[in-house]
Amino acid sequence: MPIVVNVDVMLARRKMTSTELAEKIGLSTVNLSNLKTGKVKGVRFTTLDAICKALDCQPGDLLEYLPGDKTGRAVGDEAGTAEADEITGDTVFAALEAAGIDTDKGMVFCQGDEELYKEILVEYARDHAERSGKLKECYASEDWKDYHIYAHSLKSSSKTIGAMRLSSLAEGLEKASQAQDAEAVRHDHAEAMELYEKTASVIKERLMQDAEEGLAAELIHFDPVEEDQV
Repeated sequence: MPIVVNVDVMLARRKMTSTELAEKIGLSTVNLSNLKTGKVKGVRFTTLDAICKALDCQPGDLLEYLPGDKTGRAVGDEAGTAEADEITGDTVFAALEAAGIDTDKGMVFCQGDEELYKEILVEYARDHAERSGKLKECYASEDWKDYHIYAHSLKSSSKTIGAMRLSSLAEGLEKASQAQDAEAVRHDHAEAMELYEKTASVIKERLMQDAEEGLAAELIHFDPVEEDQV
């Protein structure tokens, strides 16, 4: 979808968690999650107004039109290319690349802001324990309806940081669980969970060595529901 929702970007810039934002605007965390991952079909102006007030931003900071032909390369052409070359030479980003994270694509979603990208990577790693736990729980109980929601969230967040293989696996799991295709879910679930663990571990090791207390920060608790509009 060419409309990109940048709520995560603004949360990182404002040093605010999703839980805090949900409380400020009176929205459930699951509906905020659906909004962040582009799962809703529409957004009420009152909701957009509340988010803008809470994050002290403009609607254009939250919603962006990004044509398909611009999603594979950093915005800014020469400047973007130079910046991408610079970060791939960094040891941290080299380690991320080795773990299968396409930092070029991650930088696209962060509009070339390296520090913002690192903050979003850290938030992704912090969410790992909660989200992977929910996926495993739903898998064990064969709760494919809720599994579908968490797989969708993993797909979107992984794509945002440039973990394209993991995003692709999550997309397959999302479609399979939505179709109640248990055999297809079982086929890729273990590989996805292993890759998710590896991806989060590399981020924690490279970006959170001096912030171990951050791993104990409050995590978003989701109560999955179906919601077309928030």
